[in-house]
This record gives sequence, C-alpha cells and structure tokens, in this order.
Amino acid sequence: MKLCAISNKESANQILLSIAHGCNSIVCSKLGNSDALRRTIRRARCKYALDEPENLLFSLPDKWKTTIGGEAADFLIYDNGNEHRILIFVANEGLSFLSSSNIWFMGGTFKCSSIFTNYYRF
Repeated sequence: MKLCAISNKESANQILLSIAHGCNSIVCSKLGNSDALRRTIRRARCKYALDEPENLLFSLPDKWKTTIGGEAADFLIYDNGNEHRILIFVANEGLSFLSSSNIWFMGGTFKCSSIFTNYYRF
C-alpha cells in the first residue's frame, strides 16, 4: 500500500479500492479502519515529498505539472519563471466550467509559505 502511494498518482480512495478488489474477504476484514489507511497513505507520500524551495527561482517537478487520475493532462498553464513568480494551475474541465458560469467565487490566502505570499483560487 505504501509503495502504491509513493509510486503512482492515484487518490488514497483509489489505492484502497484497488487493494480491496485484489484481496479476499478475510484479508480485507483484517486491513483495518479505512480512515487510518488513508492517513497511512498520506504519511507515506509526505515522507517522500520534496522540501519547500528556498527561493522563487526553483524548477517545478514534472509530476506537479499534470493532473492525477485517468489520463494525465496539463495542469500548470502559466509560469513566468522570474523573481516575481506567478504560477497558474487549472484543468481544462475547470476552465470550461468557469467560462460557462455567470458568477465566480474567489478566495485568497496571504503568506501561505516562506516564499509565496499569496494563494488565490477561483
């Protein structure tokens, strides 16, 4: 389970479903609480997560530039790559939804990390 967590982009629920699907009922009954298993998956992923960059001139890993689950698609659509870094992440489905909506709701977070001062979402 931990190996699946660090080796692929599936969600914790997808990993649990694939494990449960491949096990017989006796093994599944011994797996334990599903919330605890999800936490185990998240901890395994955090253990191998990259450290926070020290400045804005970092190189973003390819795995953070695409969507997870199913067919991978572009997720990072803009990166100005300079000392006043702006990153824009969006999936095509999200853009389609926004373009067809009459009202957009937005929210922002300030000082969200040691190097980024704003995080804004629609």
